[in-house]
Amino acid sequence: MKTKKLFMLGAFSALFFLTACQSQNASQKTEENNTSQKLELSSSAAISTMEPSQAGDTTSTLAMSQVFEGLYVLGPDDELELGVAAKEPEISKDKTVYTFTLRDDAKWSDGTPVTADDFVFAFQKIIDPKYATPNADVLFDVVKNARQINLEDGDIDTLGVKAIDDKTLEFTLERPVPYFKSLLAYPVLYPQNKEYVEEQGKKYATDSDHLIYNGPFKLTDWSSSSDNWGYEKNDTYWDKDKVKLEKAGMTVVKTPSTALNLYTTGDLDVIDKLSSEYIPSYKDDPAFKSVEQFTTFFLKMNGERDGKKNALDNVNIRKGIAQAFNKEDFVKKVLQDESNPTDHLIPKGQTQSPDGKKDFTEVADQKMII
Repeated sequence: MKTKKLFMLGAFSALFFLTACQSQNASQKTEENNTSQKLELSSSAAISTMEPSQAGDTTSTLAMSQVFEGLYVLGPDDELELGVAAKEPEISKDKTVYTFTLRDDAKWSDGTPVTADDFVFAFQKIIDPKYATPNADVLFDVVKNARQINLEDGDIDTLGVKAIDDKTLEFTLERPVPYFKSLLAYPVLYPQNKEYVEEQGKKYATDSDHLIYNGPFKLTDWSSSSDNWGYEKNDTYWDKDKVKLEKAGMTVVKTPSTALNLYTTGDLDVIDKLSSEYIPSYKDDPAFKSVEQFTTFFLKMNGERDGKKNALDNVNIRKGIAQAFNKEDFVKKVLQDESNPTDHLIPKGQTQSPDGKKDFTEVADQKMII
């Protein structure tokens, strides 16, 4: 019998469980019960793109994190672990130059090696204005010349990303950036094989047959119009021996009640996100699992309309509105999803202060303006 899991969490954390934690469970089940190493999971949305530089939604970046790999990956507890990087980088004294050595055994699913040029190509695609990528600004004021190239049509070859040789990659930053290594685990900054991309032309990333992969899984049965897709183990992945799960199937289920029905009938092993109205009924179920997710939701107050200032431009009025409802009651009685009330855009526990000695929210408390 399969061990079923009912999750109350965001899509990213749910499928990260697939690669990080489920592998051990799947291996154990196979040894003890000789059952198939396959899971059926739900997704609340379809994949919008598999082109990393164009990704702008959680479902797509989640899928990318299963089939591609960057210099770093996030471990089970959201800690950074080495991915394509063979070791920690050499960092200059002024903390603006990072030099990475890539793994010799990192390969694409067509057998070609992952090289430093694959990262240079990917970073240049994100910044090059001709691609109109939605994520270019993540590199602004971080990687040397990124802002100027994207907004002022600068020379793309001056971007601070350089291949010293096939296995040596150098980043030059505008200034010391404490979070730079964590940025490299972001799926939109994963490598792309230039030769393959150019060979595929307009067909690249339109379906699972026009992609190559360097991560633990390969995408299957996916196209840009798919509501169903799958994953299968990538045998060219450098760390394949630690990947125990053989296959997973994904089905888009937009209605929570439908997902529960499919789960109850055994058609789903995992629900990616349980909506708040069902949490009280299932939170004591042994299959229910709550996983911390760093996400902030907020209302933005528009202090200007049609070019004219209005009352919301007044900071005291904004403070009054912000204090007009009880955040504690809202998250406990309305959301019911173990969210925490906050006065910050950056969730507590996600980011350290620049000096690395405190949580970022503690420092922000001293200078916060609503």
